[in-house]
Formats: sequence, structure tokens, C-alpha cells
Amino acid sequence: MELQQLRVQNYKSIEDSEWVDFDQVTCFVGKNESGKTAFLEAIHRLNPVDNTGQYDHVEEYPRTRLTQYKQRHDQDPDPVASAKFELSKKEIIPIQEQFTDNILESSTAVLTKNYKNETTWRFDINESEAVEYLVNQFEFHNKTEAKLQKAESFEDLETKVQESTSSDDSISDIVSEVQDILKEGFDKRIGTDYLKDSVPSFLYFDDYSIMEGDINIDKIRRKQNKNNLSESDQTFLSLLSVAELDINDIRNISRYESRKAELEAAANYITDQVFEYWSQSDDLQVEFDRDIQEQNNQQNKQNYVLYVRIRSERDRVTLPFDKRSKGFIWFFSFLAYFSDMKDDSDDLILLLDEPGLNLHAKAQNDFLRFINERLAPVHSVIYTTHSPFMLEPRNMDRARLVQYQQGEGTKISEDILGTDSDTIFPLQAALGYDLIQTLLIGPQVLLVEGKSDMIYLQLMSEILDEQERTSLSHQWTPVPVDGADNVPTFVSMFGANDLDIGVLLDDDTRIQQRLENIESRGQLDLDNVKLITEYTANSNADTEDMFSEEFYISLVNDAYLPELRMAQNAPDEVDLSHIQNQNPRIARRLEWFFEEKQINGSVFEHNKPAKHFQKNRDKFKEEIAEDTLDRFEALFEDLNSIIDA
Repeated sequence: MELQQLRVQNYKSIEDSEWVDFDQVTCFVGKNESGKTAFLEAIHRLNPVDNTGQYDHVEEYPRTRLTQYKQRHDQDPDPVASAKFELSKKEIIPIQEQFTDNILESSTAVLTKNYKNETTWRFDINESEAVEYLVNQFEFHNKTEAKLQKAESFEDLETKVQESTSSDDSISDIVSEVQDILKEGFDKRIGTDYLKDSVPSFLYFDDYSIMEGDINIDKIRRKQNKNNLSESDQTFLSLLSVAELDINDIRNISRYESRKAELEAAANYITDQVFEYWSQSDDLQVEFDRDIQEQNNQQNKQNYVLYVRIRSERDRVTLPFDKRSKGFIWFFSFLAYFSDMKDDSDDLILLLDEPGLNLHAKAQNDFLRFINERLAPVHSVIYTTHSPFMLEPRNMDRARLVQYQQGEGTKISEDILGTDSDTIFPLQAALGYDLIQTLLIGPQVLLVEGKSDMIYLQLMSEILDEQERTSLSHQWTPVPVDGADNVPTFVSMFGANDLDIGVLLDDDTRIQQRLENIESRGQLDLDNVKLITEYTANSNADTEDMFSEEFYISLVNDAYLPELRMAQNAPDEVDLSHIQNQNPRIARRLEWFFEEKQINGSVFEHNKPAKHFQKNRDKFKEEIAEDTLDRFEALFEDLNSIIDA
């Protein structure tokens, strides 16, 4: 079950966020009080990992409408959080086996939780198939059965049953069954019986999860037995788990040498794990020490305390963990908590609220590296920020802009142009910083027409590199310019800063004269302009035509699986025979086909197959034909030669 979209309604500043698309890593960017935290809070309680947390309509429902809502809350509770998932074949097959092969009209499932903390499911159900299934569960005379099976909906079935004059004993039974279905919904039966255990859990991490410097072992054991651990306690237990040290081991080590050896081994392991992602200082070392505190009570019990200290080789001193900088305390706690997450742990979606606020810009980059390398391969991650250093210029497609609009509440969008300047300032700052880094460190800019082109280049470069073949030089900084018409403008801008510029175009006929004018000013060498048509058999081609048609169609079918299944006039899968015409560009042929068959609102989006490839690279890379690899390798060799010239 893969998360596709989330939605929050009627929660604090959020009237209706509308559906928000999500990637494996998604970042919410917005001003203070824009509603970023409110969104995470609401989503967290949809299915929290610890099964705690209830919505409270008195405290959390938008105050401007609370008085009116309270009057209908008990009978008609409003929805709060919804998640839209894409079901896998493994999840769909048992549903089809129980009901019918055509019971689901799409592979999409929507889970919603309301202010009475009740969950509901919604599917695209073929209701006539569901009715036929239900009728087949009872025994009727042939005429009665044939009449009931003509019902197109459960309401229609209820009417036909009530109008029936049949004396079949099953009539009263099916009446009761239909009324139950109309009351609770057929969707809920499917969701509860077949998908409840597949829903990912949401784990929320904030400052309350920060670990303390001295930990009372006996107190934690008592809280553990009562299932009453705090988030800070859980972080400490995660730290011990990373070190493969049990809490009882700490308490039971009696001999000094044994105790010292165990604690030093654990401290060394933790140091290696945590400081792999902390580049601010390389002279720090974790140290553990255990002590026994006498407790003045009638039982005269002893309490075992573990001290976490950080040694600085530079200053040759140790300090209690909680006396280090706020940034280091947060970073250490975060890495300890999440390093314990194994690949086989339950499916989790991680919600991180303003992570790394006290971190230096370089440490924030370390944090992002930990997310990309350790968390994202296993779990989806959603985090909020207003720091430009928590954004990656090469992954701006991860950003969702959060803005409070008067009269409408919090809105979330991918549209940078439709957002106010204060909200997009972190994005502008991140891009500006990346440009400065480009100017100072790597002044090689490769202009490509669109985001999908950049994604394909990066993915194919990685795949070729894994095969020890020629990949795109890391000196290149690919910059999508949103269309060929914008290329001359970007060439002029970057050329004025004496950058080395490469250009990759699908078709240069419309802008040839403008590029020649720029060349005459010394800002561009036309030998640095490469055309996709130089590497394909077609005289007119997009980057998509670098792949075999069979591969690209397979990618499109997988990316547009729900939309194809929902389109009434389209096949479940696109075949090459469906898009045969005179245009050599496969993407253009697909645009016409989607428009003709009214698929996805009659729009074929180039970015969607590219993003799908990016998310499922390992799934598709084995399908890439050898001549496709040859074409991209030839392109990369030519682009790299621009730098070497």
C-alpha cells in the first residue's frame, strides 16, 4: 500500500488543504503560523504508531464554525484527515478472490478519520458487481434471483427486495444484510476485513523526543512494565538498541572490568554510527558510565543510573550529553532514534516537525544526507521547514508550499508562481545559495528543457555508473529551464557570469537565430549545444525517445495505472498499436491519445512517468535495453567532452 496523497479538513487553521501529492521525501515550506505543524498533527492521528491520540473537536475544530458544528457533531461528525493509497496486486487479489474480479474499478483506496475518531474507507466499487455477489450468497428461486441481480445499486436492491412478493426464506435475510451495508458501507467491509493491517503508521518526532544526559535505569524499567514510556525514554532505548545493549545488561553488570568493557564497546559503536553524519567536529567521542544511587526509602533500594557524556579530544574534557549545544543534542537524539529502524520494521511514514532548527547550515545538510541515505530507502518522510538549508536545489520537486489565505485557511500547493514572496523565500534562498556554490566550486551549467529531462539524465547516469560505464560528469549542474523558449534567457544570464554552459535540446529550430546572436556576443559556443536527434534514429525526438518505445510504454502504463483503469473509453493498458500515427515523438503521440480517450483529464504529463521511474528505479532498470544504454553513454561522453575541451 503506497501513499499517494494526503488531505486535512476542519482542523485548526485548515479548512480544507485539498489533496496534496507526496513523494518518498516531501518537504513543507512556509512561514510561521502558516499551518505546517497543524497538518502534521492531524495526519499523525490518522493512524499513529503508538495507537494513541484522539481528535478533540472542542479544542481543534476551526473556532469560527465551532458553535454550529457542535450541534451536529454526534450525528454527523466532520472528517479531519484522509490518506489516498495505491493498492498493490498482493492487496487486491484477496479482495477479488472473495468478491469478483471486477469488484474494484481502480486500485485506489481512501482512508478517512473523523472527529468522533471513526475511520471510514472509500473505494471505486463496481456496485452492480457487489450487488450480484451479495445476491449469490443467498438461495432464491430462479425468477427472484434473476430479478434481484438486475439491481444496479444497493438502494435499488433494497427497493426490489421490498417490492418482492416471493415467499423465499432468504428474503428477510437479504433485507437485513442490505440495510447493514447501506448503514455502514460496503467500502468499510472491504477496508476493515482486508486492508486494516496494511495501513502505514505515522510516527511524529519533535523536541519532546530529545534524550536526557542521565538516565535512571530502574525508573525506565518500571515505566516500561507499565507501558508508560515518554518519547525521551524511547529515544534512549533506541540508542541502546543501536549499540546492541539491553537495559538489563547495564543493571546486571557487577564486576568493574566487565561493566567497563561492555560500556566502552557500546560507546565506540554509537560514536561510529552517529558521527558518520555529524561533520561539525571530528574530535568528539561518546562515553557511557554507570553509577549507583542510594534511595532513601523504607526498602533502601538502589537505583542504577547511566550517564551519557561527550568527550572532546580538542579540549580534553567530557561534558554531560545534555550540556552540549542544542543543535548537537537534537541531532544526536534524532540519529539515535531513527538509526534503530531496521529495514524489516513496520511500514512507517515519518513526520518531522521543524527538524534541525538549532543546527548550523552544514549540519542541516548532514541531516538531509541521513534522510536520503538511511530513512528514505525504507520509509516515506515528510518534514516541515522555513530554512533554505533544509531544501535541496536538485530536489525542488519535493517542496510543497504552505500558505494561510484569509477566508480560506491553510492551502498547500506545488505552484511557486501562485504563492506569495515570503512563502517562497526559502526556495529562492536555497537556489541562490546553490548558484553561489556553482559559481565558486563548479561553474559548469547544463541547461535542459524540463524537469523530466533532468530526471532521466540523472537516473541514466546513475545506472551507467553502477555498470562502470561513462556517466554524466559530476561537474555538470543540470538546470531545467521550463521549455526551449527559455534557453536563450538562461544562456544570457549564466554566460554573463563566465560560466561554462552546455545545452541539451529536443529541437533547436525555433531558437536557432537567438542562440546564434548569443554566440556572437561570446556567451555560448554552439558546439556546446547538443540535440537529442543526434542520438536517436528519429529526425524529431524528445529525451523520452532515447528509450525504446516498449520500455517507455511500460513506464507510462505503470505510472498511469489508476487513471487508465478509471477512464471509460480507454484500455487498461496502452499498447503501441493504440498510438500509431505520423509523429515520431512517442510523448506527442501519447498526448493525442490521452486527449482523445479523456485519460487523466485529457492531459498527458511528461513529468509523471519520469517521477515514477525515479521512485521505482530498481524495478525498471533491468528492463532498459542495451542500445538505450549505448545512446545515453554516447550523449554523456559528448557532454563531458565540453568540460574537457
